[in-house]
Amino acid sequence: MINLIPPYGGRLVDLLVASEERYELGYMPTAAPLDSPLDACEQRDSRGLYAKARRGEIKGLTGIDDPYERPLNPEITLDTALHTAEENSRAILEHLLGRGFIRDQGTSLPGTDAIST
Repeated sequence: MINLIPPYGGRLVDLLVASEERYELGYMPTAAPLDSPLDACEQRDSRGLYAKARRGEIKGLTGIDDPYERPLNPEITLDTALHTAEENSRAILEHLLGRGFIRDQGTSLPGTDAIST
C-alpha cells in the first residue's frame, strides 16, 4: 500500500499502471483515494506544509496553488470526514477480500467483527 497525492485524476491510472511486468507478476493495483476536505487536511498537517503554501513559502501544493482532480473511476473511496480510520481500514480489507487478494481467517480487528466474504 502506498500513499500518493496525484493532483490530476486521469494521471492516477498512469501512476498505478506503470508497466506490464506488474501484471505478469500478478500485481493488480487498486486506487483508493482519500476524500478529505481541505480544511481537514490543513488541521491534520503536522509538518505545516499547508501554512507554508498559504504564505507563499512553497509552491505546487495540491489543493492550495495546484489543482486537485478526483480520480475518474476509483474502485473504492475512503471518506475521512464521515468515517473513522478504523472504518476506512475495514473498507480496505473488505475490498481486498472481495478482489481475492486476502482470505478471511476468521480473525477480527480491535473494535470490529470478524471480516467475512
